[in-house]
Amino acid sequence: MYTGNWAEKIGIFGGTFDPIHHGHLICAEAIRTEFDLDKIVFIPCKSTATKETGSIAPAEDRYVMTKLAVMRRRHFEVSRIELDRPGPSYTATTAMQLHELYPESALHLIIGMDAFAGIKNWRESEKLMDLVSLIVMGRPGHGPATTGGHCPYNVSYAKNPLISISSTHIRERLYHGRSISHLVPGPVVDYIRGNGLYRGTCPAASTIHNDRRSGQ
Repeated sequence: MYTGNWAEKIGIFGGTFDPIHHGHLICAEAIRTEFDLDKIVFIPCKSTATKETGSIAPAEDRYVMTKLAVMRRRHFEVSRIELDRPGPSYTATTAMQLHELYPESALHLIIGMDAFAGIKNWRESEKLMDLVSLIVMGRPGHGPATTGGHCPYNVSYAKNPLISISSTHIRERLYHGRSISHLVPGPVVDYIRGNGLYRGTCPAASTIHNDRRSGQ
């Protein structure tokens, strides 16, 4: 699929973004530069197949926070494609919709090494791989990515910085009344404070894990 000339090279970066933080932005920019992507589309998910519907922050709040985080970065965009679609956030369905929106563009799905290890079990994974190539992002604490045996997918491995910031850690700090100004963009900090997010639920009990969708 990825031969010839394309109108654009688009990175697809999905997740719960609960909340989005500097680690997301730094890694996204590193990947955009390394792979010469024209833009990266951040896609907050509404719900996932293997987790309870929703998250600590409502989907609309996570969408607004993501918009605030990227508003001054001309190569970054945010899409509502999963928030406005009924049902779970299946990545294959999202890829099909994006292919319809950008039929002349090459789509590159950005995922973490941990997610890549289980990609063969994702819903409609073969269809997904017909629509996208993979950029596997390094994550702290995870060794070399593998799917077990020969990998049939079009895969590239990013040299992104390994930044030890997680949304779980940020929620824990907020729950305990600690500052997050060094971890999260200023407008997002202001939004969290102004809307009283992350005050009532202890993050340790959350079903959300490491910012990532189940992805299937």
